[in-house]
Amino acid sequence: MTADSDIDRAIMQMVMDRWRKTAMVLAKTEEALRKAGVQVSWDDVAGRLEALDAPRRH
Repeated sequence: MTADSDIDRAIMQMVMDRWRKTAMVLAKTEEALRKAGVQVSWDDVAGRLEALDAPRRH
């Protein structure tokens, strides 16, 4: 039987690149909005990313 930690490790290796891309989108979006004078948190940006992605997942 495979341990959950082995499965978790394999999953993390597969998704790490995508998460880096997502982190970059969060950072660049927050930076662009801040430069435009709009105050948002990373949580605000993450929430909107989730909302935009939700229809695609259904």
